Amino acid sequence: MTLGVELIAVSSGSPLAGAAAMAGFVVGTAPAFALLGYVLRRISRTRLARWAAIVAMGSGLWTAGAGVNLGGWLAQAETPAASGPAATTVTVWATRDGYRPAIVTARAGVPVEVVFELVDQGCTGTVSIVGRDVALPATVRLPPQPAGTLRYVCAMGMYTGFIQFS
Repeated sequence: MTLGVELIAVSSGSPLAGAAAMAGFVVGTAPAFALLGYVLRRISRTRLARWAAIVAMGSGLWTAGAGVNLGGWLAQAETPAASGPAATTVTVWATRDGYRPAIVTARAGVPVEVVFELVDQGCTGTVSIVGRDVALPATVRLPPQPAGTLRYVCAMGMYTGFIQFS
């Protein structure tokens, strides 16, 4: 909630309007925060406080671990090679004006390697695909996909590309 009010204050474009927004926030929330402090002080002497501390620590550790995992900083276990069909490779060129070709096709049900080549620096230098941000140039290995369309997008969300699986 605090960040939302800070965003309003900063985007107001005026120091006076920003100060007024923050002052209104302080005046409006001070009674609630005072009551919250009083209640938490009373509760802090009970077992509930210990359990809440354990839950807060656990969720903090889980959040940090998830961030490290999503960032790709944990080593992934190598999966043994499958005896199925070989991977298909498609190449996409990242230019200042988007991805070329904007739509590529690949076979469904087989692994796919998407080779992203960087032509020009710009927002297409980072691509978001299957929930991960990847700095280019890079090769993204996708597991076998069902028939359908997979969308990827640049760092700013301006340029998109599609992989049609059929």
